[in-house]
Amino acid sequence: MALETLPTITLGAMELRIFEALRAKAGAIASRDELIDAADCGSEKPDTVLRIMLSRIRTRFRRLNLPDPILNSYGQGYRLESFALTVPVVISAKSAARQRQLVE
Repeated sequence: MALETLPTITLGAMELRIFEALRAKAGAIASRDELIDAADCGSEKPDTVLRIMLSRIRTRFRRLNLPDPILNSYGQGYRLESFALTVPVVISAKSAARQRQLVE
């Protein structure tokens, strides 16, 4: 897929942090712990939160008829497919507004 044909993916704040952590690894494997740290969720069940966020990211790609961007390497972690490294992503308006409220 050429970059100009890829749609922009809108993600929530936590989804975006996880996606950017995967993107920063440039196709290398990111461990669950690295992604949990990136999510910065403050939950008592961070593994559950991570699974939910990864599912949401995958769903957002599927809705735009794009392939699954995340590969699971059993026992090691996750990595982004190479095409996903070039997909434009933005934070959702709702998440951006929530972030601004937290700063104020």
